Amino acid sequence: MNEQGLTREQVEYHCDQIKHGHAEGVRDHADVLLAHDAAQREELSRFVQAVGLATTCAKDMEIDVQNPVGMMQEVCKRFTALHAELEDTKLRRSETVMMCDQLQRELEEVEWYLLECQNESDSRREIIYVRQLAEENKALSGRKP
Repeated sequence: MNEQGLTREQVEYHCDQIKHGHAEGVRDHADVLLAHDAAQREELSRFVQAVGLATTCAKDMEIDVQNPVGMMQEVCKRFTALHAELEDTKLRRSETVMMCDQLQRELEEVEWYLLECQNESDSRREIIYVRQLAEENKALSGRKP
């Protein structure tokens, strides 16, 4: 017997030998079939465990041992939906980052504009102050001591 168990033909051969065989060989064929049955049940148990583990990813999913394929299809459907949602979130995040970068550039432009306005305002105040000083100086120089 190999790791994968008996082939269908081998199982049929051993069953035929038990049905039509002599009493002394029946036990050997039965042992082979029992070992094969145990191996198949163990493999089935591993598959059931695998499906059970996969369904833990879908917390609200009920285990249906009669329909493991349907359960796995439901798990796959949910994962596909989650993956699509994740991709959409990544796309929206990327768009948000680009928008933030654009807003940052616009803010820097506004800050430069405000700084220029401030400098221009300071220059105007200086000009007004110089004019006021000049007028005061003129008024003082027009007075007689």
